[in-house]
Amino acid sequence: YSDVAATNLLATGNSFVTPILNTTTSYYAQSSYDFPILNVGPADNNFGSGSIYAGDKHLIFDNYKSSTLKSVLVYADSAGYRTIELRNSSNAVLNDTSVFIPTSPNGFRVNLNFSLPVQNNMQLGISAPNSDLFRTNSGAIFPYTLSDIISITGTDASAGYYYFFYDWEVQQDPCISAIATVDAVINDSDTSYTNITACDSLVWNGTLYTSSGTYTYSTTNSNGCDSIANLNLIINNPST
Repeated sequence: YSDVAATNLLATGNSFVTPILNTTTSYYAQSSYDFPILNVGPADNNFGSGSIYAGDKHLIFDNYKSSTLKSVLVYADSAGYRTIELRNSSNAVLNDTSVFIPTSPNGFRVNLNFSLPVQNNMQLGISAPNSDLFRTNSGAIFPYTLSDIISITGTDASAGYYYFFYDWEVQQDPCISAIATVDAVINDSDTSYTNITACDSLVWNGTLYTSSGTYTYSTTNSNGCDSIANLNLIINNPST
């Protein structure tokens, strides 16, 4: 980033090559780890008996870490739009999306991208009855838990039932570091000029000079940059 607020992204990756700089410039870096997308809940609807359901039911779950519900798998007996809702424990809608679901006896993956806050007893359901979606009515064994991230704990129906939303894809929010300042320091080279008049000869920077002339000595300064010393030398020879 070019700014400490991290609003102007310059590049991503493990390294960054600056443009040509003439003055010291500050950059701001931040590391981010993206967690993999993981699955929770029954992988499909083949684990128990079930049927198409027209009522309004939901799954109940706890979310332990800020994450995103990327998608779910559903089975529809007819084509049409359904509105899927994320609700809190008080039945208040936190997020929803209306999506066209085709007739899908073999399953259809619905992309949700719902941000999941850290809360208990949240609900994943539909906005209205007559969803025409498949539900399992026996064989569901709760909880369905994904490590320490999320746990599907039940439904608002009798034991054994599982409603509508199979094979959840969940991704924990990325781990982002604090912003670090990285200074690209531009150190200056230096040049000096010296006029010396000497008799017979002169030792300058370890070299013996016996003739008049302009000489140059190159080294590095304390900053590691070029240091150029120029000598204008006049050699006077003694009279005899």
